[in-house]
Amino acid sequence: MAVEALENRRAVIDAEIEMVQAELGGGTTPIETAAMPSPKGRRTRTPAERKRHSEVMRRVWAARKAEAGKAEAAKPSRAKKTAPGKRKYGPQSAEAKAAISRRMKAYWKKRKAAEAKK
Repeated sequence: MAVEALENRRAVIDAEIEMVQAELGGGTTPIETAAMPSPKGRRTRTPAERKRHSEVMRRVWAARKAEAGKAEAAKPSRAKKTAPGKRKYGPQSAEAKAAISRRMKAYWKKRKAAEAKK
C-alpha cells in the first residue's frame, strides 16, 4: 500500500518535470534518453583542454607554494640545537652499530646479574 502511494507520487512528479522541461524548450523525454547510447570507455580531452588545465593547475600550485613560503617565513624556527659536547646521531657504520650492540649487551648482562643478587 505504501509502495503504491510512493509510485503514484513519483509518476506525478515525473509528469511535472516533463511539463516544465517542455515549457523551457529543452530537456529530454524518457523515450529520448532510452534511445541514446551510453558513453563507454574513458573520457578523453583534446590537447587544448589538457594544456588549459595544466596552465590552471600551475597557477594554483604556484599560489599555494607562495602561500606556504609566507607561512614558513612567519613561523619561528623550530630547529633544535644540540648543546656543546653532545653528539648528533646520524647514519652509523656497521662497526659503530656493532660496538653499541656489544655495550648494550654487557650493560643488560650486568644489570640482570645485579637483580639476581637481590
